[in-house]
Amino acid sequence: MLAFINSFNNIPVSMFLSGPGVSTFPATLMNYIEYNYDPTVSAVSVLLMAVTVLMMVIVDKTLGIAALAK
Repeated sequence: MLAFINSFNNIPVSMFLSGPGVSTFPATLMNYIEYNYDPTVSAVSVLLMAVTVLMMVIVDKTLGIAALAK
């Protein structure tokens, strides 16, 4: 999960590691920002943050902090 979130911070690395004809989600969002001016990317980022927080809450409720610290 941390690698997925961190990939949004490293768009050049995502573009370098993807092969020809393959577009990663961060690169697709970056290309969309270049050519379109609407709040779609902001809405997607809010949804990704909400999903991340929801996943963290679910992991905390099922496993607890003590299980993650081991």
